[in-house]
Amino acid sequence: MINFICPLCSSKKFTDSWLKLSFKKNQFKYLDCIECRSLICSPMPDEELLRQMYDSTYCENSEDSGEDNLLKKFTQVLDFVETLEKGRFIDYGCGDGKLLRKIQAMDWDVLGKEFNPDFAAELKKDGIKVISHLEESPYQADVLHLGDVLEHLTDLDNQFPQILKLLKKNGYLIAHGPLEGNPNFFCQMLKLGKKFKRDKVTEMAPFHVILATGKGQRSLFERFELKEEQFQVDEVAFPAAEYISLGDLKDFRKTGLFVIRKMSQITSFIDMTNLGNRYFYVGKR
Repeated sequence: MINFICPLCSSKKFTDSWLKLSFKKNQFKYLDCIECRSLICSPMPDEELLRQMYDSTYCENSEDSGEDNLLKKFTQVLDFVETLEKGRFIDYGCGDGKLLRKIQAMDWDVLGKEFNPDFAAELKKDGIKVISHLEESPYQADVLHLGDVLEHLTDLDNQFPQILKLLKKNGYLIAHGPLEGNPNFFCQMLKLGKKFKRDKVTEMAPFHVILATGKGQRSLFERFELKEEQFQVDEVAFPAAEYISLGDLKDFRKTGLFVIRKMSQITSFIDMTNLGNRYFYVGKR
């Protein structure tokens, strides 16, 4: 066993997992939590390495990942907000503000909290209130949105309570993001492929330091006494292509990933409560 604490479920029981990364001559292994089966990066990248990871190139390419198109990503958020009385909506990690603009058009008071100063400056030009991640917010939200945020946080036990300070009592937290540790056919095939390359370390930055399962993600929200209103699991195509053309058939890797993902989506449809690779959560404080 390994002396480590899971940032999602607080378990202290871990084993080594199949995943190892290397970035800037730093080695990162992912530990497998025996309780919730999430994979946790060890060691976590420090502040200096985080600055190198999230440089301008990352920001420029963040919308091109193909993980989910914006319409699909935000539809559930907009549908839920429409059921509520108008109030204040805070988007933590608002990016270029596409969601904030949609919520503002629904006559909500909106505020963005953003890490990228260029994004923040553009939003301010358009009259949208934005504060940096280093500033204290003078406001609390009726709805707090965390879209693809939690998997990047390196100190959840300290960072998540600070984030929740932005949410009013009886306010709603909307969170969604990847479940990269969750069981599904695609993930099982990926693990199987890695077994044939046991000593190979993947060269890439640990952008997602937490590869959560549905069980682990729900455990985090329960630990911080949020009352679950909704928890849904889906399976999106990423990192495979959502569509391929006849010309793509020559690319065996792209075609193979596409076929495996389609098979995985079919099998996950049988049990969408436990299978899949992406979650949508609504909780009440």
